[in-house]
Amino acid sequence: MGAQSIHSDDLSNNKLIKLLQILEKTFEKYDIEPTVCTQRLICTLSKTSAESVARGYGSSTDKIVDGIFSSPWFLDKVAGTAVDDAIRFGKSFGNCYKQYSACKLKSMSLEKMFEIFIRNIKK
Repeated sequence: MGAQSIHSDDLSNNKLIKLLQILEKTFEKYDIEPTVCTQRLICTLSKTSAESVARGYGSSTDKIVDGIFSSPWFLDKVAGTAVDDAIRFGKSFGNCYKQYSACKLKSMSLEKMFEIFIRNIKK
């Protein structure tokens, strides 16, 4: 069973890598800066989940996202990266759209892409 789960993990990782490569190629095709758009998405997730949890009406997903983005272990892993900057800016309740205005995608487009991304990871 152990070998089987390792094989399944390898397949999941390969799917994720392929999905990320497709996403990157799509961004490049439309002259969209993937790092800035990813930062804006992460910033928005960080901000909205932190706000919801702080006000006491966070959903289970908000609590999970806020927990991950607040985890010292996770923050240590992303320290000094674009992801770290986006999480911290979101948690400071800054304006993510203004901060990452170089992202040419509309906010709804980012949210839709994130939904598709999550759906494809689950396959």
